[in-house]
Amino acid sequence: MKTQYVSELFDQGSVTVKQWPLVRRAQWGKTTRPYPTFLERKDRFYHVQISDERQLERERWHFAVEQTDETPPDDATIETRPFDLSTQDERVLDAALDAVYAGNDGFLGDPEFDELQTVEFHHGLDPDASDLIPSAPFDFVEVNKEYFRPVTEQRSVQVPEWTYTVTDITQSPSEFNEYARTEIVEHDLTASSLSESARSVIDDAISDDPRRYEEGSPPSDGLSEVLEALGIAGDLEPIDSYKDRVDFRNVVAEYEDAIYRFDLIVTP
Repeated sequence: MKTQYVSELFDQGSVTVKQWPLVRRAQWGKTTRPYPTFLERKDRFYHVQISDERQLERERWHFAVEQTDETPPDDATIETRPFDLSTQDERVLDAALDAVYAGNDGFLGDPEFDELQTVEFHHGLDPDASDLIPSAPFDFVEVNKEYFRPVTEQRSVQVPEWTYTVTDITQSPSEFNEYARTEIVEHDLTASSLSESARSVIDDAISDDPRRYEEGSPPSDGLSEVLEALGIAGDLEPIDSYKDRVDFRNVVAEYEDAIYRFDLIVTP
């Protein structure tokens, strides 16, 4: 599917896709913003950009399993490995089992999450071709002597849709480097007349790995000055309006003849 999308992008100059972020995004206050994204194809360099994006509301089937301490009754239908399912359904069931313990240390133990972790039948999965939907053909799944109940439900979800366009830049690597630098490096803090306190903020932000600078609310004068110099201040709402910390990630700027990427974070 991804190969098809990329082929269409180059053949037609644009492509509209659902749930496939060809252009990555970084957290930017209460929203996100796209990374500058480039492709190389047949010794030429291209710039990929988002020309349109929207959220679609769709009804989607979800499948999950939940662990149970209940011993299945004698007449229960129990699915065990190797699963007697279609390739698609086997993948969905494996994903649902993995989701219960996602992030665990490899030993089953207790489930990692309190809430049910579901596998969504997105547009790449066909619920009409699935025996798991609308209800599974078994009562329990047994894995490593533990039992899980199948759960299916239909939910209303928000599906992101993006339209991407591609622009032919150049065949020259040096010309591409110059173009990419202009697109990526948005601000030159070296040329800014920053105060000593603002420079201290920048020095702290670029001194450690990972490069980040964090303050509590309200932001200091130094941080406020840096936010203004980086064009972030216009995107920053009053700190009291945020319930959680405010992240501005992957800020790229030139400072004292070097280029840095760092994060600025304010905690209410």
